[in-house]
Amino acid sequence: MVELCAAGRGKPDDVRAWLASLAELIPVPDRFARYTMSRDATLNFLKIGEHTLDTLAGDGLRFRDSDGDRFFEQHDVWTLGFHSGTNRSVSELASKSVVRFCRGAAGEWVRPMSWRVRTFAACPEREKCDGTWTHAPIRPDLVHGRVLETTVGPGARAPEPSGQVGGKPATVVLDCVTESRGEKLPLRSPLARRLYRETLGELRSGEIRFQALPGALAAQPDLARSHRITNCMSTATYLAKTLTEGGLTARSRNGYLAGVGAMPHGWTEIYEDGVWKILDPTVAFVARRWHLKDAQADQFDEFCAGSPYNRLIPFDCEAGAALVSHTHDAVAFPEVPTEVDARAASAR
Repeated sequence: MVELCAAGRGKPDDVRAWLASLAELIPVPDRFARYTMSRDATLNFLKIGEHTLDTLAGDGLRFRDSDGDRFFEQHDVWTLGFHSGTNRSVSELASKSVVRFCRGAAGEWVRPMSWRVRTFAACPEREKCDGTWTHAPIRPDLVHGRVLETTVGPGARAPEPSGQVGGKPATVVLDCVTESRGEKLPLRSPLARRLYRETLGELRSGEIRFQALPGALAAQPDLARSHRITNCMSTATYLAKTLTEGGLTARSRNGYLAGVGAMPHGWTEIYEDGVWKILDPTVAFVARRWHLKDAQADQFDEFCAGSPYNRLIPFDCEAGAALVSHTHDAVAFPEVPTEVDARAASAR
């Protein structure tokens, strides 16, 4: 059951692969659903033809018709692509790209790396806005790094709009060069090791399904887990909560996972041996899914149980917390549309 793709969208569709992914998808609860992806945006995100999308809609992919267009639920679309196995959707290609570093030798996971980090934000109401932007402080020191240079940072007045987010003019609210480095830190706590392995096992078995989640649901990990779904932010919050209840000193962290571009990412930190160690089962899960097998995968699994790697860009806030907020005319917007670009910078 194959459909020829629309021009410019690559190889022919295997509709069966898409239907199989749809059959496994667990929709986010209706009260969290956001129907924001137009028909064209969905076609371009999934890189499929119109007949395939119509088939998926007929088989249960959620949508709402409005103003002469069809809008799909954005988290369903991301998850559908990630689990499709087609190697074409944006969610597959982006997640593969940011964890590609795991294929290198272990020394490549810890060597110092410099990144130029830029965050773009758009005012939810105005195309041009001179209100106040606030960005959470960047904290590369948490992964043995440092800020090398800041062009636009927390407290600085942002320049004129110079990009786009969601088709709207966007302002650079953070522009800096930062250094990150990793370190091999063995995790000793039996409870932390057990929870890390259990969480990783749940993801791999599909007992808890890795999906895109709205922030409000990710912030309630017990609720998300009751629906058998999680993402990196929800996993980080769940582990921090469970470890703290077990008597350990733990917290979650919000930041970016840098590579070719960057993705928002959340992880857990546990205080042990006088240092903060990192638990990152979702990166270990994605790395094995896309790139690693056997002994190499086992080695990276163990590394992610305690050790920071050189692609993390941390900020001074918990997983799921807004990195950027905005105010104008005494109206505060705790969440605003943002995009991040983090690329390797020249060594300094």
